[in-house]
Amino acid sequence: MARSGEGGSLGGHIVPAIFFLVYGIWWIIATFWLYLSQKYNLKIKQKGFFDIENIAKKSYIPICLLPLWPIEPVLKILFPSMGIIMEAFFRVRPNDTEHDQHYETGVWSMYNSDGSFAMLVKLHHITMHLCFIVSGIVDLLSLCSRYPKHTSKLFLALAFFVETFLFYFHIQDDKDRSQLEVLMHELLIFSIGVCVVFAALRMVRSSNILINGGLAVGITLQGTWLIEIGVVIFGPVEWKDVHNNNMFIVACYVWHCMCIIVGMFILFTAMEYGVQRYTRKKQVYQLLDKEWEETQT
Repeated sequence: MARSGEGGSLGGHIVPAIFFLVYGIWWIIATFWLYLSQKYNLKIKQKGFFDIENIAKKSYIPICLLPLWPIEPVLKILFPSMGIIMEAFFRVRPNDTEHDQHYETGVWSMYNSDGSFAMLVKLHHITMHLCFIVSGIVDLLSLCSRYPKHTSKLFLALAFFVETFLFYFHIQDDKDRSQLEVLMHELLIFSIGVCVVFAALRMVRSSNILINGGLAVGITLQGTWLIEIGVVIFGPVEWKDVHNNNMFIVACYVWHCMCIIVGMFILFTAMEYGVQRYTRKKQVYQLLDKEWEETQT
């Protein structure tokens, strides 16, 4: 069921999938760290604009890893920039076999030789990448400029909204797409919609674990489902456009959701166990120090 031409490729789905997977896992860890640090009164070692009191002004959660570096804004600029380069300078060409493709270098153009529009799937992809780059730039600028409180969070929500908007029209009235391919992209739109809702809710409660966790699930689900789309549509195994395959894909989407949620519960349990051990040892050491000081007086 691989599509020829420049409609897409396995690699074209893997690159954004890696971005969303890294982005989602980062959000999962940051969400749990923020909740546990508040629950156990742990001090988050942040300085200046990265201080925990300023978290309501950010679209991201500063955590203890590299506290002086804005990791998430850099990721939102770096990975989409790689995606734009791939879309603009690499073209997919089919080989002799139906499911075999190769890449060619060349500058992409919006127009055909006769002046008509070429296939504009790449234009949608580039536009999506640009919105996340803009969100990352606003995050960086917010570190040195005093924007209104929810500016960076608004730009993140807008990036997800634009992604939803473009993907919706991405599959409208495209006669070359099978029903199975349309279904998989519709399920992807649901995942992006989850991100839009929870990213918008963060403008109300930026430190709520359920809101941040919901956004983390949506982002991670985008990553895993993009891989699933690439493998099914452009992989070596041909998927026939029949009802049973559609039913299996829907069940598979639910499995993706459940695996991510179960994985988050396991990670949260492990992180809380580690924090509990740390706080117990800290309390014991504080008690021993207090007893030692009393014996010296």
